[in-house]
Amino acid sequence: MPEKVEVEYPIGHRQRRQDGIPLLEKKFLDSLKNTFNDDQTKKIYSLCLDNEKINDISVNEFMNLFIISD
Repeated sequence: MPEKVEVEYPIGHRQRRQDGIPLLEKKFLDSLKNTFNDDQTKKIYSLCLDNEKINDISVNEFMNLFIISD
């Protein structure tokens, strides 16, 4: 019989932010990969990880990155 484990703070709880952030980033990247081509995925993902660049880009420029190109 497997050993029972008590989890006081599940992933997503603010006490486990360091555990949860990498999972959220992977989920976001996987979602981008399922929607956009590799080039678009890399542009969006890298921009979202760069606080300085994302603060400098206009909303219109940011939203244009999410237009699906053929």
